[in-house]
Parts: sequence; C-alpha cells; structure tokens
Amino acid sequence: MKVLVTGGTGFTTNRGWDLQRARNELGFRPRVSLSQGLVQTMKWYQGRGLL
Repeated sequence: MKVLVTGGTGFTTNRGWDLQRARNELGFRPRVSLSQGLVQTMKWYQGRGLL
C-alpha cells in the first residue's frame, strides 16, 4: 500500500509511505487498517484537546 499526502502549510509538502520493504525484510503486517488507525489517532488527539 502506498499513501501520498500533499498540501499543508509546513515545510514538507508531500510524504509517501510504502510498506513493501518492511513486509519483505521484516515480515511486518499491520494490526489495524489505515482507516482504523486514522480514527484511533484522531481520538487520541481529541482526548488530549489537540483537535
């Protein structure tokens, strides 16, 4: 899976992630889906008053 994020106001305007190397070399397997991880991250930030 590749994810590309563009835009924003920071000095980094895009980032790309590719899990293939981690899968191949480390046997990495995500425990949660991308959508589940985003929801959990949002709740974490909200619980700390950061969103």
